[in-house]
Amino acid sequence: MQIVNKEMIILYVCFFGYWFYDNYKNNGFNISSFLLLLYMCSSVISVILLYGYERYDQDRINLYAIIFHVFCYFLFLKPLISFGNRLDLSKIQFPQIKFIKLISLFIILLSVASFAVNIPKMLYSFSFAELSEARKLHNARELFDNEKGILEYLGSLGTALSYYSLFFFFYFLAFYRRNKLIIFLLFFSSFAIVVNNLAIMGRDGIIRWLLFFVSLYIFFKDYLEFDIKNKIKRTALIPAIAFIGILGSITFSRFGERDYSVFYSVLSYAGQQNIYFSYNFEQFMDGLAGGRMNFSYFFTNRVSINNLNEIVYADYNLNTFSSFVGSFYMDLGLIKTFILALFLFIFNSFFLLRINFFKLIYFLIIYEVVLLGLFYYMFYSPTRVNTLILFLLLCYVIYMHKRIILKKNNLK
Repeated sequence: MQIVNKEMIILYVCFFGYWFYDNYKNNGFNISSFLLLLYMCSSVISVILLYGYERYDQDRINLYAIIFHVFCYFLFLKPLISFGNRLDLSKIQFPQIKFIKLISLFIILLSVASFAVNIPKMLYSFSFAELSEARKLHNARELFDNEKGILEYLGSLGTALSYYSLFFFFYFLAFYRRNKLIIFLLFFSSFAIVVNNLAIMGRDGIIRWLLFFVSLYIFFKDYLEFDIKNKIKRTALIPAIAFIGILGSITFSRFGERDYSVFYSVLSYAGQQNIYFSYNFEQFMDGLAGGRMNFSYFFTNRVSINNLNEIVYADYNLNTFSSFVGSFYMDLGLIKTFILALFLFIFNSFFLLRINFFKLIYFLIIYEVVLLGLFYYMFYSPTRVNTLILFLLLCYVIYMHKRIILKKNNLK
């Protein structure tokens, strides 16, 4: 059934290019426009990779795969884009500041556990003369002792909340800027994801933090005073420069001796998703694991994404990026992926019609999924799911407390 039409990979660029242009024209450069811009840039890089390098097989670009991929993108993203365009923080009734501080304290304490666990590991990994050796040992599961205790578990929760550290960091800067200590602690807590990933010589943590920071700055920019914006830019410049240096060191160490250039490895990191979705399309049409890869929360016998080449035959590395849609597709297959996309489109379209504090938190969670889903679905870990459920429940309880108090006051 394969229809090879390598030129049609430009469809990704046209789809996201038009969607970004239309959204920007009607709503300005907001958090929704930023998400669409990222996907558009990734699509452009996909075209560059396919035509500018000989590494990818152009005959594997599948027209059916592209059409299905684009349609699923639309179903997953459309309700979020619409909600992001309608968001106005000044019209949302936030809980009392004492409850916002409670949420922030919850995040900060878990982040402290993350730092306590991961800073010693990070220092050990950076002690290797060749950083790539630490990464190889990690891939072989020989870098650290895999036994986990309560501190490691709490630390993993703190790592997963880095995005929300930054959200409340910006929230306090916009509306309660006098709380300088908690602002500093939230900003510091946001680096938990970076330290955690550097401990295994990964680049993902730095990329994620930068994406978090830029997207949330765009989200809050209209609520920040001019002098605060300048301070944020100056403050963020320090870790940004440090991150670029570290990112370069890791990239050169891990990819500098390969047959292709380091610059190519950077392009591939950002743009391989749409190419590999076509690679995977026919082989995984029926799915591989029926949910046991990405929804391990519901299964005891999880299938790891790290050793797929040991499970199924492929003449290329299956542990590559193919977007969050591609992650679902390899796991569930064509029909179940479409059903999942259609269900979430319908559910989110209705659930996100009204805007309140709880739905804002829900939106942030789903937005994080698709923001990082530019690469692949990163929320397959039961610990990550537990973290977000716990965080969502905490916010829901606080939101319901606010509603109960308001009703009581109205009855008086």
